[in-house]
Amino acid sequence: MPASLSRFPATKIALLQTKFNRLLRDRIRSLLAPFHLNITQWIVLGFLKHKKSPVSPNLIAKNLGVRMPYVTVTINMLEQQRLVNISDNPADQRSQLIMITRAGLGLLDTVDARFTKEMPSFFQTPISKTDLAAYLKVIEAAIRGLDSKNDQV
Repeated sequence: MPASLSRFPATKIALLQTKFNRLLRDRIRSLLAPFHLNITQWIVLGFLKHKKSPVSPNLIAKNLGVRMPYVTVTINMLEQQRLVNISDNPADQRSQLIMITRAGLGLLDTVDARFTKEMPSFFQTPISKTDLAAYLKVIEAAIRGLDSKNDQV
């Protein structure tokens, strides 16, 4: 193990990551609350925006790494808010296709802009945008290394 990592036993690494995840999740939840979104709904909207065409709930579940019942509940909540449209799949009547609405795109753009603006202030000790970007690259690489089943992060 490199000397720079020797001061981090496995349990400390797990504790640090767990604490960071919890604290960041709480900050994100408070940022999303005025928009009546939870974290999963926000992530689904972002996924749909970047796909640019209707997708199946199965594809959403696969990319989020969650089970179908959770995706079904999330999609139904987003449809009730008129943020997504659910339609029958013309190629397979047993399945549905999900697409983000204009309202969903508008809300997502608003939330994303606020998140981008406020994320550096999440931390009491300022962290530069460069350091945050580097951290996100490390997370992406770690996810790719840990979860070879995901096609995309």
